[in-house]
Parts: sequence; C-alpha cells; structure tokens
Amino acid sequence: DDVVKRLNLPPLPNFFAGHNFFLHRDQLDSAAIASLSRFLIAFGGTLHEYMSPTVQFIVTAAPRWQRDFRDALEVNPEVKFLKDAWVKESAAQQTAIPKQRYYLQEK
Repeated sequence: DDVVKRLNLPPLPNFFAGHNFFLHRDQLDSAAIASLSRFLIAFGGTLHEYMSPTVQFIVTAAPRWQRDFRDALEVNPEVKFLKDAWVKESAAQQTAIPKQRYYLQEK
C-alpha cells in the first residue's frame, strides 16, 4: 500500500466487481489462463477455482457449445458461458463491454 501511494498510481477500475467467474481451462493454455486470471482479478472480479452455485460466468476459449457445459448447468442452471474475447476486449477498453455477442449457447 505504501509503495502504491509513493508511486502515485491511479486505482484500477473495478468493472468486473460483483461478478463471479470460473475459467473453463480445456482450450486455454497456461499463458491464456494467467492473462485472463489477471484481468478478472485486477478489475475487481472474483475468480473461483472450482465450479460452484455462486459462479455466474464461465469463461471459455471453446468456439462452440461443449458437452461438458451441461455439468456446470447442473451446479448452477443460471450460469452463462462467455467467450474469452469478452474479458480481453473489456480489459482493453477499461470497461465491461456488452456481453450479448460473446455468449455461447446450446443449439
């Protein structure tokens, strides 16, 4: 805290505050996991190690619906699946951009 004060760094925006995330790691490499985790936490989100009923959003690099997504829906039927591009683009724009075009849905 003292170092931050001495450096006079502005606080980071917290546009992911109040959001609970889980990373679907199947198609994410270690660099992507680190980058997404950093963005989600730095901008105020809560990142869960395991799927739980409090997770609101599952972030994935999957290009389409995956069969194992149904397992997550059994834990929380309200969970939404978001493409990882939403996190990256929100971080780049320093705001939570609209999610609609980033949702994955079962067809």
